[in-house]
Amino acid sequence: MTYKNVKIILISFGVPILFSLLLWMVALTSISPLFLNQNERFTYGVVGSLSALAVIFMFLKVDKKTWGNYHLKVEKRTPIRFLKGAVIGVVLCTALFLLQAWYSGLEISLAKVDLGQFALMSLSLIPLAFMEELAFRSYPFFKLNESYGVWTAQITMSILFALYHYIGGWSLMASFIGPGIWSFAFGLMALKSKGIALPTGFHFGLNLSLAAIGNKYWIPTIWTIDFAGSPTDEMLKSNEYFGVAIQLLVFIALVAFTYIYRRKTHGKTQSN
Repeated sequence: MTYKNVKIILISFGVPILFSLLLWMVALTSISPLFLNQNERFTYGVVGSLSALAVIFMFLKVDKKTWGNYHLKVEKRTPIRFLKGAVIGVVLCTALFLLQAWYSGLEISLAKVDLGQFALMSLSLIPLAFMEELAFRSYPFFKLNESYGVWTAQITMSILFALYHYIGGWSLMASFIGPGIWSFAFGLMALKSKGIALPTGFHFGLNLSLAAIGNKYWIPTIWTIDFAGSPTDEMLKSNEYFGVAIQLLVFIALVAFTYIYRRKTHGKTQSN
């Protein structure tokens, strides 16, 4: 293995791993008064974003590259791309919720909640999404794609992203059929838009939709989705299996989109 290959591997694995270590060290310390109940997740996201930026800065210096070499710069269209991604994320996630509710016969009802509080607490989802996109879909992801191609970049970051959630407390299955699958969507958006504003917005939009139905413990629920009465074991299993089936269909679609992207970009490279 050549020095160049070793450097690429160290960068691609080093950035997300060092970021994760720094983040978990911060989580373990939970220094007061930064980590109060009211702002703990927001602070966690900000500190995580700063940790990711510090790690990337260090590796860029070693690699003798600039932020701009790997699309890490703010442009006029950056806010628009973020908003576009957020809208796509909310619409897609909501459509999947409605599909599952229809299939399983779930009831959707409006919860009694202060929308202002929901909006305020949801702001924490922005730095949380940003720190993960920085660590997993920016410099190390583009480095892998540049050196070994889109499949290596997609699969490697998908596995690392799933393991990051697994070590963070998720079950192994949930880590791979959730973040592991959606990593392909984040990666494709990063490649197509040549930056992380679009996937960060999309990431935020997905999490915002999950927060609205009570998936984020620190954010008040807007909608409740549940069975009208006491569900049988068969109903619960059917609902669970359908949820897994949806995730697998999303994965198949994302693999197909990755294949199409690879063919198009490979064709352009060959013609050039």
